[in-house]
Amino acid sequence: MFETLKRGPVAIYFGANAATQRRRAHDFLTALGGDATRAVEFETDRAALTEAITRGEVAVLLAPETKDYFSIIVDALLLKLLTEKGVKLLTVFPPELISPDATMVQRLWRAEETAWQPLLEELVRGHLGHAAPQSFSGALLADNEDLTTWTDKAWRAAATMRSAYFVDGSTPRKKFAEWLHAGQRRTRPAEDPAVLKARYEALSERPPRDAIEQGRVLITDIDRELPGTELAARARMVTAVRCLEIGRWEEAEELADEARGLAKEALLDNLARLAHRISIGALLGQREFRAAFGNLEAIFAYELMFGANQVAAPQVHRPESNAAPLEASLRHVAALAQVTNGVEPEWRAALTTLAQQLTEAGDTKSAQQVTTWLK
Repeated sequence: MFETLKRGPVAIYFGANAATQRRRAHDFLTALGGDATRAVEFETDRAALTEAITRGEVAVLLAPETKDYFSIIVDALLLKLLTEKGVKLLTVFPPELISPDATMVQRLWRAEETAWQPLLEELVRGHLGHAAPQSFSGALLADNEDLTTWTDKAWRAAATMRSAYFVDGSTPRKKFAEWLHAGQRRTRPAEDPAVLKARYEALSERPPRDAIEQGRVLITDIDRELPGTELAARARMVTAVRCLEIGRWEEAEELADEARGLAKEALLDNLARLAHRISIGALLGQREFRAAFGNLEAIFAYELMFGANQVAAPQVHRPESNAAPLEASLRHVAALAQVTNGVEPEWRAALTTLAQQLTEAGDTKSAQQVTTWLK
């Protein structure tokens, strides 16, 4: 969006308060590298603005900042036209939010609420575009290149905020992660290790089918640039987990087994056990209950002796709910297999429901295997 702002053409739509908004709008454009002298101003002439947009004479519409003016001046009809014509909508915000100096970077690093709140609120409101500009991501990553760490800082700060735009830290954390990752992908080569990691982290936020398709491409890129690494294993694991959510069992098993092999070769035993659990989930989905339960018992025994796995697992999503009851139960059990210790009420209840549905489907052999294990 900000590159488009520099290229123009830019239209400024003030509504009824041009006198007080003009200076702020011009200063804002100048600070972001735009040319305020070339911007076309529409004070209250909605019809002229609409015509200019329709003729393709506007690339960015700069509107007032406040929620009241936003909701009145840029209404649903105008938003629809902007979308149809591919016009970017930008609202005035403090330019320093996307060009932090060293002091601000340190405040963000300390997760100071007053430093993060303006940034996160503008993000949630959709005012900062879909990708962080180089001025922002470059400043943060020069201090620390770990995108996950910065995302965690945003979450820590947002968790205790009192905001009119979000109720907890989950929404701003997600928005910030997507924004920062998109900025990384735009400003660095696709094969850059930081970009590969950002693409990996984004897989958990995508719908399953999109994530699987993108995951396959990412695995190819990682194998070319960072073969045999932990990231190569983790990319396979998260893609396999997304396969489990929609019942692509054989694909999930293949990916999980590949991840397990890579983790073992890298001497990452805890990661290998996580991959093993994902593979077990795929076996459960394929009704290979004897093999699945046998492998789970081995993992339970190991963790009882040496402690539960402390390595971060891929994010587990609730499986899609549009499947038939038996298929939905298989997906639910496959998801739980990634985290269960074998005694939780939810795990046992899910297996009980699965056994009942297998019986109703006429698969009494499988139902008996599940019931026997429960005993």
